[in-house]
Amino acid sequence: MVSKVLLGFTAKDEKRGILGGEPYYLPLGHTVITGMTNLSGKTTTVEAILRRSAKAKSLVVLTKRGEKTFPDVKRIPPYYKERFDWEYVRGLLEAAMREKLKFETPWIMRISKQVQLAPVEQRNLSTWHKNLKQMLTRAELREFDRNIYTLLDGYMDKVTPILDQARQRLATKLELQEGLNVMDLTEWYQQEAFQMVLIGSCMDHILEVENGTRVAMPEAWKMLPQGRNTPVKLRFEKYIREGATNENFLIIDAQDLGGVDKEPLRQVSLWIMGKMMQADEVKRLMKQTFKANIDVEEFQTLKLGHFIIANGIDNTVTKVYVWPWDVPEQMAKDVAIGKLSPDVVKEWLIERQISPGPPQELVLRLEEVEKEAYQVWPRA
Repeated sequence: MVSKVLLGFTAKDEKRGILGGEPYYLPLGHTVITGMTNLSGKTTTVEAILRRSAKAKSLVVLTKRGEKTFPDVKRIPPYYKERFDWEYVRGLLEAAMREKLKFETPWIMRISKQVQLAPVEQRNLSTWHKNLKQMLTRAELREFDRNIYTLLDGYMDKVTPILDQARQRLATKLELQEGLNVMDLTEWYQQEAFQMVLIGSCMDHILEVENGTRVAMPEAWKMLPQGRNTPVKLRFEKYIREGATNENFLIIDAQDLGGVDKEPLRQVSLWIMGKMMQADEVKRLMKQTFKANIDVEEFQTLKLGHFIIANGIDNTVTKVYVWPWDVPEQMAKDVAIGKLSPDVVKEWLIERQISPGPPQELVLRLEEVEKEAYQVWPRA
């Protein structure tokens, strides 16, 4: 198992007299990657880390429509593990309601205890919802209790029908192969609470049985909202606190951390920060992660693929150009030292997806973009 991954090359920094081009190795640890979508290169950074951790198991979860991440990697089926305990159900309901439950917990606990008494094969979320509906049929039920159960029933209607419809297509075992594993949940893009149910199942499995596994998790503002619970919030906290013992690390990809719960993020040791325009967000991150002679303007003017890395393991702050996967090494070095525009690399990657033909054809295409003559770069 490798302890570091070649992430890219140090970026040229005239202000500090850094020429750039030196290899930068990222230690393995819980990692946050943040920056503006399409302008920073977060997805490319996640791919670089996971692809170069080839001997480790990696799980990438896709949640947004239109994501084109890892098109050449085989998908694994969505995995679900039954749970019905009151903590889990409360988080599920809060995710569906998009607000914090105030006093409904005793009613949730009452239903969960009933499910615990059911036959083993019936101890699941669907039985929980059926018991709730049966409770509503009782004539002796007080009006106050009926109102609480009616509220809970309304929000459970957002989750259990989807689960019942999808159950036949959900895997009951999570089988992760060495290298990249991609789980596509974009089918349920509009059902965020259900996506969280599946993500939580994966995190439970990895914590219980896996070693040396990386999990790339997008949309942190949805999963870890400030001020309310979700079905995976406690899982994130547990994963961050306990996962490193077995070299199970989390990669959190987020455009904006303003609405993200900061408690679990305090345990994250690696911060990879790309282009950001909002000054208050930059100042908040700098206060939380490191104290260095880096001003707001440096974050606002970072080019595509360039990141400021606050490394809490080595106690360093470094400006780095991330070497995209399947891009020639010399090309990445030339971008890092300022000899080549990062837009040329973007063009290269687009052309590779459209027509993965002989490199010479791509070089001629790139010469038009950069208006410079370049040698035929070898493949990465």
